[in-house]
Amino acid sequence: MYRRKLTTIKTQTIEQVVISVVNADPGVSDCADCGSGLLALAEAESEYGLSVAALRNLIESGRIHSSQTIDGHLLICRRSIESKNLNGELK
Repeated sequence: MYRRKLTTIKTQTIEQVVISVVNADPGVSDCADCGSGLLALAEAESEYGLSVAALRNLIESGRIHSSQTIDGHLLICRRSIESKNLNGELK
């Protein structure tokens, strides 16, 4: 008669996400598509009342211009987002 030994191993993983915000001065950076000033993602979110996900969807669909810094920070074109906002396309 054989006896089986059962061993249970439990693991725990902790994930930490660090988010840093870059305040872009519109006079410093210009949009490659239209030459307008650029906003940091957080600034565009607070000024236009859109979530980061909504802004990313607009960028991916090509409805607003964007640029990315060397550090990987996303910048939003002020002119393209304002034109969509004035046309009532952003809600």
